[in-house]
Amino acid sequence: MQQSTSTPDDTADPETTPLTDVLADLTPSAKLVVKTLEYNDDALTQSELADKSRLPARTVRYALTHDDAAV
Repeated sequence: MQQSTSTPDDTADPETTPLTDVLADLTPSAKLVVKTLEYNDDALTQSELADKSRLPARTVRYALTHDDAAV
């Protein structure tokens, strides 16, 4: 008798997807934005994110808007 193992599909719920899987699909700058947010418990504005991550504001804005679906 074969046992069937379930494999996660591409439409998995983002809240149940491990963070490492989500981060694997992000650009390096988006990963830095996520890690910056993770290390700072308080909510940060885009300009504060740019200052703390040392990324240009435009890059932070792009990471937040274009990689929003992945996170």
